[in-house]
Order: sequence, then structure tokens, then C-alpha cells
Amino acid sequence: MSKSIYKSVDFEQFKRDVSYLNLENPVTAIANELVISKGNVSSYINGKIPLAPSFLEKFYNKFNISPGVGGPADESKSTDWQAKYIQLLEQENANKQRVLESFGPSLAKLIEGHQDTHRWLRAHVQHEAIVRAKGDPKAVQNELEQISRILLDLAADKI
Repeated sequence: MSKSIYKSVDFEQFKRDVSYLNLENPVTAIANELVISKGNVSSYINGKIPLAPSFLEKFYNKFNISPGVGGPADESKSTDWQAKYIQLLEQENANKQRVLESFGPSLAKLIEGHQDTHRWLRAHVQHEAIVRAKGDPKAVQNELEQISRILLDLAADKI
């Protein structure tokens, strides 16, 4: 490749391309491959010295990659995935909303039925307490009042 191609590589693009290589220790790996000092490589990676086209040429040729493999330099292109991700989230949200709308009334009836069953069960438990109270008029009257309240609650919900 001609050196003019490497003149268009900016610092941010170079950093994305280095990151793309997924090197455990990029400074050491690049320095060893290009046979240059770690200090120079570190300065290039950290932006302390301008990227020389000759360095970039060696880097891209030695690692057999092209400028831009780490992602687009154009900011509008790098946000395409964000727009796609937002679109997918909105679709998932709409799907969940449709499920809730379709099952919502059924779930409400089911919950209401369980509430009624629970109230009837409480009334039955109160009745059992009356049976156990055998002859204690105050206890029997107390349990009957509780059953009356439970039955009134049930009747009020049905009106």
C-alpha cells in the first residue's frame, strides 16, 4: 500500500485498530513485532507523538490489517448500532405490551377469583373456630361477626 493511505489515519482510528487486535499487552507486542522501542510505541498509542506514516505502514503490514478494521472513523457510522439497538428494544417493548394487553383481562379475572376463594376459605376457617368453641357464647358470637364481615366484603365486591 502507498504511504499516502496511512496519512489519512488519525490517532483515534489507530487506537481503534490497535484495540481490534485484542493484544494482551499492546505496547510490548507491537514493539516486538516492529522491532522498535516500547517507549516510541507507547508514545504513539498515547498520542504523545504524531503518528508517522512510516510507522503506520510497518504496523498495518506487520499485523496484516487495513486501516479502519477497528471501526469506522465517521461518527455517524459508529452510532448506527446504537440506533439499531434502540429499535430492537422498542420492538421488544411493543411485543411485551401486546402480551400484557392480551393476557391482562384473564389475569385480572384469575386474581379476582383467587381473592374470592381466599375470602370463602377465611369464612370456613371462622366456621371451624365456632365448632371448636362449643358452648362459649362470646367466642361463637365473635366468630359469627367475623364471618359476617367476610361475607359482606364478598357481597360488596360483587355489587
